[in-house]
Amino acid sequence: MGFEVSPISYFYVWNADRSAPAFDSKMIFEETLVPYKWNSSWIEDKVLEMINLLNSEKLPENNPSCENCAYALQRSNIEGV
Repeated sequence: MGFEVSPISYFYVWNADRSAPAFDSKMIFEETLVPYKWNSSWIEDKVLEMINLLNSEKLPENNPSCENCAYALQRSNIEGV
């Protein structure tokens, strides 16, 4: 759309103050802005890769860090599929 966008973005983070001597039914938080230099150059290729995968008739490879893959593997082991 032609808008200029800063290469720096910020995460707005709230962390609980763990140095408080007691909880006393009250939590105190500290807020912080964390600068992050972002890069969007990879997004278009990744979106096209996802679209191609969704339109494919071939199943994707199992990924050990994927919770859904782990669930599917355990279910197939239990059901003997």
